[in-house]
Amino acid sequence: AQIDILTLSSKISDVIVFFSGAQVTRTVKSNIKRGKHLFIFDKLPSKINPQSIPVKGNNDIQVLSVKRRTNYKEQDKK
Repeated sequence: AQIDILTLSSKISDVIVFFSGAQVTRTVKSNIKRGKHLFIFDKLPSKINPQSIPVKGNNDIQVLSVKRRTNYKEQDKK
């Protein structure tokens, strides 16, 4: 089965500030066709904690895995 690769930009929808950091909630809305997809969320903070990345969808979505990777080519452009 072919896997579609989609790059998505999320928007900050909520922020809670703590003494030792912050919780930032980002959302993306997209209509996705049935099948297997690889979602790439761009422009996230480089120091994000990988264990703090929950991914949710409606009842018809099954998340197989979540991974964090830094795109060093994008950092060179800045």
